[in-house]
Amino acid sequence: MCRNWLEPRHGKRFGCEATKFEELILSPVSRQLINIFFAMTDKKKNPYGEDKVKHVHRLGMIGAGFMGAGIAEVSMDDDIHVLLKDINQDMINSAYKTIYNDYNKKVQKKALTKIELEEKMALLQGSLNYEDLDNQEIIIEAVFEDLKIKQAILKDETNSKQILFLRLTLQLYQ
Repeated sequence: MCRNWLEPRHGKRFGCEATKFEELILSPVSRQLINIFFAMTDKKKNPYGEDKVKHVHRLGMIGAGFMGAGIAEVSMDDDIHVLLKDINQDMINSAYKTIYNDYNKKVQKKALTKIELEEKMALLQGSLNYEDLDNQEIIIEAVFEDLKIKQAILKDETNSKQILFLRLTLQLYQ
């Protein structure tokens, strides 16, 4: 520990800190932490290359609750068209309102313009019909944790065509 930090001459204080920093950076623990950082960074990269990545332009979201609206919003941030499907129009309206309010907060903070807000909201549609999901590239299910509901949705959707169907399940009770 550098005890001369109250020293009026800054040279001694910074010299002590530089010495201690050098000891720290050259330690075996520091080297291992640096190796872990680079290993984790490498694992975050796509090993297959950008040419093998299929970019999604249309997303179907079954369930317009809290989780469905949140996934829709972050997808819209990436300029993905989102179709919110729910059995209740009030839930779809509530999701619209939540997403609009979140974007409006960004407008108030000058992080987004009104035009950008309107462009983002134009990416969002709502529907009460499963047929409207037919043109979606990917479908994510985020409905109430009820096994019978989830099984019925899976049966309805996977019979229609070849799609990538993602299910969000926290826990199921039988």
